[in-house]
Amino acid sequence: MAFVALSRPRPYAFVARALGASFDGFVNSAAKAFPAGSTDQLVRRLERRPGAPLLALLRHRLETFDHARLLARSANGEQLAATMAEGAHVGGFGLDHSHWLFPVVCDDPAALIAAARAAGFDAARSASSVNAVAAPSGRPDLDPGCARHVMSRLVFLPAYPELPAGALENLRAAVEGHHAHAYIAR
Repeated sequence: MAFVALSRPRPYAFVARALGASFDGFVNSAAKAFPAGSTDQLVRRLERRPGAPLLALLRHRLETFDHARLLARSANGEQLAATMAEGAHVGGFGLDHSHWLFPVVCDDPAALIAAARAAGFDAARSASSVNAVAAPSGRPDLDPGCARHVMSRLVFLPAYPELPAGALENLRAAVEGHHAHAYIAR
């Protein structure tokens, strides 16, 4: 219930200001993701057999999946993308989007996050499940230098369907002037 209350811009802005720098850590730890230092460690954590309660929850979620909400979230992301310069979000040229997160790359992520939060929006530099995966040992040619560079400048913006009417335009206005743009490999 607390997370639902925080999905509104004003309560979110209040809590984000109150927690300050520790806010991202609070959100990521509350989400109960699978933090891992390496691909092998992540695979080991994911290879555990789920218990009966988790399987029952999975069955329930699959049987009651809200397709309309997914379509609304996708529409919000597309609407937000349409208000920005062409190619302004990472992955924007992909063929299919559900806009679970709306990533943009900017020159000053901290300033963009501060502006979004001041306007009452959830904005974060990291997500516990989105990382550059290190190259396997012995394969330095597969080093994800480009991905690490993008990740160092990445900001995630909200596009979920529960945002109030007019919120996407307010978010676009908060982002404007912060030079959010698509990453172009050099």
